[in-house]
Amino acid sequence: MDKIAYMKSVNFEFLRPGNELLANLAGLAEAVLHVDPGSALTRLRSFAEEMTKAIYKHETLPRVPQATFYELVKDPVFVDCVSKPLVYQLNFLRIQGNDTAHGGEGDLRNAQQALKTAYQLAMYMAMKYQGTTQADIPEFAEVQDPTATLATLQKTVATYQKELNQQQEELQRVMDKLEQERIRNIDKLERPAEAELHVRQQQSQQVADSLQWNEAKTRALLIDAMLIQAGWNISNPEQVGREVEVDCPDNASGKGRADYVLWGDDGQPLAVIEAKRSSNVSLQAGREQARIYADGFERMGMQRPVIFYSNGYETFVWDDKQYNTYRPVYGLYSKSSLEYLAYQHQYRIAELEQHNPDLKIADRPYQIEAIKTVAAHFQKQRRKALVIQATGTGKTRVAIALAELLLRTSWAKRVLFLCDRKELRVQADDAFKQNLPSEPRCVIGETNKVDQTARIYIATYPGMMNRFAQLDVGFFRPDHRRRESPQYLQQVPRSIRLL
Repeated sequence: MDKIAYMKSVNFEFLRPGNELLANLAGLAEAVLHVDPGSALTRLRSFAEEMTKAIYKHETLPRVPQATFYELVKDPVFVDCVSKPLVYQLNFLRIQGNDTAHGGEGDLRNAQQALKTAYQLAMYMAMKYQGTTQADIPEFAEVQDPTATLATLQKTVATYQKELNQQQEELQRVMDKLEQERIRNIDKLERPAEAELHVRQQQSQQVADSLQWNEAKTRALLIDAMLIQAGWNISNPEQVGREVEVDCPDNASGKGRADYVLWGDDGQPLAVIEAKRSSNVSLQAGREQARIYADGFERMGMQRPVIFYSNGYETFVWDDKQYNTYRPVYGLYSKSSLEYLAYQHQYRIAELEQHNPDLKIADRPYQIEAIKTVAAHFQKQRRKALVIQATGTGKTRVAIALAELLLRTSWAKRVLFLCDRKELRVQADDAFKQNLPSEPRCVIGETNKVDQTARIYIATYPGMMNRFAQLDVGFFRPDHRRRESPQYLQQVPRSIRLL
C-alpha cells in the first residue's frame, strides 16, 4: 500500500503496523471529532467498511465485486465467519455514518461513542490478525478539542479543516487503489466449508469474549443509538423507561418487564420496545412478547403503545391498533411521530372510502374513481398505491385531492410529493399553492434545512436524498426509508408516490 502523510492518532497507533489505512482513517475521525462530529461519524463509517473488507481478505471470503457495505456485512458468508457482537458494532458505525452522509448534522455524544466502538474494533483487528496482546494496547484516551490550541499554533480552524480534507482525499485515493487490487483476486476465492466457517466463528468469538463483548451489550448499544437519533433522552426515565414492570398474567408472578418503554409527556406509554437476539425465532418471539406487554398496559388502564422489536441489526414496527401486519424500519420513531399515532388511534376516520374528495380540486369522474379506489385500497390496510394517468388527465390534481382527503380524515399528518426534475417541483409547488393555499408547504432543496412544521413537502429525488437524515424514521412513515433509484423515477416519471 502507498505510504501517505498522516496525523498521528491518539488511540489507534497500535493498529498502524498491521493496517496503516485503518489507523489513518480512525486518526482522521479523531482529528475532526470536535470540529465536525458529523464528519467524524462519516469517516468512522469508512473505517468500519474498510475493516470489513480487510476481514474478507484475511479470511479469504468471496464477495460480489461492487457490493455495498450493507451487502458485505449482511452476507451469510461473513455473518457465519465472525462473532455476532462484531457484526453489531460494524453495523452501528454503518448506521451512524449513513445518517451524516445524507444530511444529518451529527451529535458529539454519538460521535464520541462511535469512536470508542471503533477503538474496540481496532483492538479486535490487532489481536486477531496482528498477534497483538491486549496488554500491549494502550487504554482508550478521550480526544481533546484541538481548536482550543490552534491560536498558539498560529492556525485557523479553516486551515485545519483544509489540511484534514486533503488527507481525506489522499486516503480515498489509496482506498480506491486497494479495492481495485482486491477485486482482481475475487474470482479465485470460494466459500469455505460450513465446518471451516464454524471454526472461524468460534475463533472470532474467543477474541470478542476476551474483549468482554457480549450480544446483549452490543444490542443495547445499537438500540440506545437509535433512540438518541430519534431525539429521545436515554438518561431520562420519564422519557425512556428500562425494564418497566407490566401486567402479565401468563407469568407466575403476574408481572413482566418490558425492555424499553417510551413515555409521553402525559405519562402514557407511546411505544414498547423488545430487544431480542438475532435469530428469526428470537425476533418473532420478541414481537409476541411486546404484544403481550402492550395488552398489559391496556389492562392497567393505559393507552395501547406502538410495538417495536429489534436485535439492534433489524428493527420492526407494529401499530396493531391500526394494522394487522408488522414491517421493517430503519430506526425508531421520535416522540412527535408516536404522539401522532396515538392521536390517530382516537381520531382517524375509519371509513375513508365513504368520504369524497374535494370536487374543487378534482371533479372529473375518472379522477374521483381513482381517488376512491386508492382510499378503498388504504382502508383494507394496504400501504402502497400507484396511479398512472395519461398526459393531460390531471395527475397533479388527483395527487393534491388525494392528499387533501388523507389530511382531512387524519389518515396522514404530512404528504411528500416527489418529482424527478426541478421544473416539475416548481409546477407542483404552484399547483399545491393554488388548490391547498391554507396548508403550510415546504419545498425541500431551497434551503439546507427542512421545515418540520409544514404539512405538504415537495422535493426532487436528489433533494430528498440529501436531507432525509434530518427527519426521524416516522416523519413520513414509509415502509422503510426507501431510497428509490433514479431509474425507477424515470420508469414512472409522473406517478404519484404517497408516503
